[in-house]
Amino acid sequence: MRRALVAALAGAILLVASLPVHAANTYVLPETVRINIGLEGLTQAVISATGPFLVTAPEGKTVFRDAGRLAVRTNVLRLDGDIAIPRGYVPVEERPTRLALIREARLAEAISPKSLVRIPFELEQLASVSTLDTGIGPSIFRASSIVGLKFAPLDQGTLTLNGKGYRGTFEVAPYGQAFTIINTVATDRYLVSVVGSEIPQDWHREAQAAQVIAARTYLIRHLGSHGSYDLDGDERDQAYKGVYGEADSTEKALQRTAGLVITYAGAPIDAFYSANAGGVTENSENVWVTSLPYLRSVASPGDEVALRSSWGASSYDWTKEYTEPQLRQQLFRIGVNVGQIQAIDVLEKSASGGVLLARIRGSLGSRDVIKDSTRFTFGLKSQLFTVQFRPATDQELVKVDDATRLTELGNLGADRDAVVLSAQSSLQTDGSVLVSGFKTKQYLYRLPARVVFTGKGYGHRVGMSQWGMQGMAVQGADYEQIIKHYYQGVALTKIAGP
Repeated sequence: MRRALVAALAGAILLVASLPVHAANTYVLPETVRINIGLEGLTQAVISATGPFLVTAPEGKTVFRDAGRLAVRTNVLRLDGDIAIPRGYVPVEERPTRLALIREARLAEAISPKSLVRIPFELEQLASVSTLDTGIGPSIFRASSIVGLKFAPLDQGTLTLNGKGYRGTFEVAPYGQAFTIINTVATDRYLVSVVGSEIPQDWHREAQAAQVIAARTYLIRHLGSHGSYDLDGDERDQAYKGVYGEADSTEKALQRTAGLVITYAGAPIDAFYSANAGGVTENSENVWVTSLPYLRSVASPGDEVALRSSWGASSYDWTKEYTEPQLRQQLFRIGVNVGQIQAIDVLEKSASGGVLLARIRGSLGSRDVIKDSTRFTFGLKSQLFTVQFRPATDQELVKVDDATRLTELGNLGADRDAVVLSAQSSLQTDGSVLVSGFKTKQYLYRLPARVVFTGKGYGHRVGMSQWGMQGMAVQGADYEQIIKHYYQGVALTKIAGP
C-alpha cells in the first residue's frame, strides 16, 4: 500500500459485537471467509483467470467452462436483443462505431420501441485482451434480475476482477441497485494478503507480526457482520488486495503468529487500528460511543517515524486549507448549510487533544459537530486539529520544484507576486566571478483569505497505530510489547485456525 495508510472504519458509532464470554481457546477460525471485493457495488465487471475457469448458475448449470474474459453487466441495451451499445469509457478508435450504434438505437426506438431491448443482467464473453476494454461481447447468460453466478478456477490459478488477482472463488450478489463480487478465500490467504495490503511489505518483522495478530482478532470478532458475507475488503473493515498483498514477509508473519488473537477477560477484543495516532491514541468513547477498557489513550511516540518517509510524513503532520467558498461547498456536500461561514469554534477537546465538539457559525445559523464526525465534516485526516481563519495578507515563498505545494496554492487561487532568482556563476582564474545568467529558484505567492486546519495523525486514532508499531519495532520492541502497549490489559491467546 503506497497511498496513505488506512483510516479504518468511517462510521461514527462504535458497535460492540455480541460475542459470548467464554474461554478464548474455544474460538475457531473457519477455513474460508467471504469478503466483499466489489465494495460499494458495480454495474459492470470484467472477470478472467490465469487459466481455465468454470461459471455455474445457482442451480448448478454450467454457463461457461474455458479460458477467456467475461463481463458481468446490468441494464445492457441491445438492438433487437443482439447488437449491444457499449457504456462508459470507449477507446478512441471505437467511438465512431459507438456513435453509429446510438444513432441507430434512437432511430429504432422511434420506429419500433420493441427494437431496443434492455437486459437487466447479462454475462458476456469478451474477445479483447485489454483489462480496460468496455466493448460488448456475445451474450452467454441473461436474466431479469441479478443472479448469483459462481466463478471457480479449474486448476490452481487465480481469478481476476477488473485486472486484480484473487485466490479462491467469486460469487455475484445483489448490492443495492447494483451487484458486488464476494470472494470466498482460504482464511490464511486472506490474512497474508491483509498484512501486505494494510502496511508496506518491507516493514519490520515485528510490526508485520503485530499487524497480522490485530487483523486475525478483528476478523474473528466480526465474522458474518455483514450478513451474506464476513467483511468488506477495504478500510471500512480491513484492506484486502488479493494476491497483490502477498509476500514472503507477510507469509512469515502469519506462520510466526499462527492462531494468536488479542483477548480481554477471555474474549477476542475489537482490535481497532489506524494509520497514525499523531503521537497519542484516543479513548474509544471520545471517537464513537462505547467506552472499552482496553481502548484507552496511550502515548504513541513511534508515530514520528513517519517523518522519515516521503509518502508517510503527511500522516503525522498535515495542513488542510480552504477558501470560505470551498469550505462552504465541502459542508454542503455532506448536507450542512449554514450560509457564509463566519467562524468555527472548538468548544471541547479530549485530554489527548482530539476535538469533541466544534460549532460552525454562518450567516444562516450554526451547526454543532462532535467527535469523529468532525474529520469527515471538514474533510480532515483526524480529529486532532486546530483551526484558524487567516486574512488575505499572508505571503509564502515556494520552491519551484515543490509540485505539491504549487498545486495546493493553485487550488486556493493564490496569486504569484514575484519570482526569486539565483545567479548562475563561475569562478574565473583571476579570482573574479562571471555571472552567466539567472535561474528561477522560488515563487512569492500572495494567499487569499482562508480557513486553515492544522493537525496530526491519520484515522480514528483508537487502538493500535500502524506507524507507531513500526516505530516501536525499529526501536527494538517485539510484537507482544507492541500489542500490550496499544491495547491495555490484554492477553495473547491461541485459538484454533491459521
